[in-house]
Amino acid sequence: MHSTEGLAGVSVRHPASFAVAAVIALQVTVPTLAMLVGELPTRFGFQMYSAQGFVEIKVLDANGAPVEIDLERVIAGQLRPDFDWTEGLPPRICTDFPDAAVVSVRQPEREATLHCD
Repeated sequence: MHSTEGLAGVSVRHPASFAVAAVIALQVTVPTLAMLVGELPTRFGFQMYSAQGFVEIKVLDANGAPVEIDLERVIAGQLRPDFDWTEGLPPRICTDFPDAAVVSVRQPEREATLHCD
């Protein structure tokens, strides 16, 4: 930080350094407060990409046993919790994994179960 010599020989800090410190403090404080007291992420909301929330997928075979699936065959990247996976994902899993008999997708505000043909 730069300082200049004041009129009475007292060191004075540059005012821009306070502005930079205030901006950095806001960039840390606002997201922290929003995460602690805010709502769940919504599309185009502040926390859209914060990865709060969850996506739970259960796939069962005809006997009710769990089926291990490789989601990389179905989607690119990660299951972002701000997307609605309950509509398109179950039919896609049924199509791509022939052992799947029942597919359930659960998110905080929605849930879907599909019985594969």
